[in-house]
Amino acid sequence: MRRQWIFAGLAVIAVGFVLVVAGALVQSVSTSISIPANSAERLTPSTIGGVSFSASWSGANASTTVYLITGAPTCVESPQGVVTYGTGASGTITATLNSGTSYQLFACNGNQSEPLSASYTSQGITVLMVLGIVVAIAGIVLAILGYRSRSGT
Repeated sequence: MRRQWIFAGLAVIAVGFVLVVAGALVQSVSTSISIPANSAERLTPSTIGGVSFSASWSGANASTTVYLITGAPTCVESPQGVVTYGTGASGTITATLNSGTSYQLFACNGNQSEPLSASYTSQGITVLMVLGIVVAIAGIVLAILGYRSRSGT
């Protein structure tokens, strides 16, 4: 019976490890997007704490400006709530995003909206990762309890 606690603890640790790895892989996926003119890609991070964000584009006009903002996307006026921006036919922008805040990614050429093909990656701590850590800690406790009760006899 006591040996079973140790094996159960090791199994629970393994499950926790798998959950942490799965949570990390979910966040590491690069997403390719195509944003039509007069539109924007809406991003709302759902991770715990801040998210490291990076977006890259290529094949745009040389005078294209790519914005990441918290306000409404507009090219006629200066966009409000600019988090970061980049200018050129290709480039990369990076920022730290807050969980639960909505962001808009879009492109302008002068005062005209422009279509944009881009890819972005965001990385942060997911609920799945936290769950994996908690499960792994529970497994460690089970294994220790099993070991201690075994050595006491």
